[in-house]
Amino acid sequence: MRTIYDIQDDIREIFEKAIVDEETGELAVDIAALDALQLEEEEKLKAWGIWLKGEIAWADALYKEAKRIADDLDRQKKKIDRIKEKYMYVLGGRTLKTPEVSARYHTTKNVVEIADDAQLGDEWMTIKTTKTVSKTKLKEAILEGEIVPGVKLVDKVSLVVK
Repeated sequence: MRTIYDIQDDIREIFEKAIVDEETGELAVDIAALDALQLEEEEKLKAWGIWLKGEIAWADALYKEAKRIADDLDRQKKKIDRIKEKYMYVLGGRTLKTPEVSARYHTTKNVVEIADDAQLGDEWMTIKTTKTVSKTKLKEAILEGEIVPGVKLVDKVSLVVK
């Protein structure tokens, strides 16, 4: 089976072997061979595009499934908390030990609990800062003529497959 690169090499070779008419400047090429190669190239590119679309769809499905699983996990954790709260109420402080299950209480001391409506001052806050490069500011500066070492504006080409 020929690769897309083999086909493109053959197309290039046809043009390299082309004869130029000195009077008109026209290229004399094997049109039938060129058409056949271009058709073969188009089929390969179509197959490659279909493969790419499938990979994009698979990644999208994985993303959606991961989100669904994360949502399920959150619901399950909340369900466990509700069941555990009811179980503790029903146990009423007792311990239970059977071959199938063992339940006992454990006390964690000095846990800080903050009421929803607590209004705490700044002295109780920890400030977290992160530094990230502002590409927007860099772009604006370069467009205004400023030279920023190690930074340049480029045109990026991306592929959209549908």
